[in-house]
Amino acid sequence: MTTRTRGRIAAERAALRRGATLDTPGVPPVRRDGERVGGFPVRMDLEALLGRHRRAFNERDFEVWRELFGEDVELLVDGISFHGADAAVGYGAGSVSQFPGLHIASERIIAASEDTIVVEIWLVNGDPAGGHARQQGTTCEIWRMRDGRIVSVRSYY
Repeated sequence: MTTRTRGRIAAERAALRRGATLDTPGVPPVRRDGERVGGFPVRMDLEALLGRHRRAFNERDFEVWRELFGEDVELLVDGISFHGADAAVGYGAGSVSQFPGLHIASERIIAASEDTIVVEIWLVNGDPAGGHARQQGTTCEIWRMRDGRIVSVRSYY
């Protein structure tokens, strides 16, 4: 990717954060759903996809994960591989059954490209709303997306 392309992508992100739409003059057409506009491929909004995944985890709505993960998704968590959307959903449900109070407290995006995002997340265990939560740990994750779906997650504690 050239410096010029990186600059264009940064400008598009900044414009979208300021509320730009497809009709905003001077802003290239960018669709948040990753579809093509005018015959040209456009980037997916990885941050929105990641945020939807996180909300579903915290709300224990793992059916949303079935929409987000590609059929052949590959997860590598703590050295253990999970293949396919059903295995990914099973991993998520199993995690919260072992730690019912486990929640994602916050996250920080370390890096992002057209199809990959690297994020650091902080996990807590307990009831964050009631003030009875303790830090469970920190993890770094590398997410790859294709065609608007998550195809790979590597999680390092």
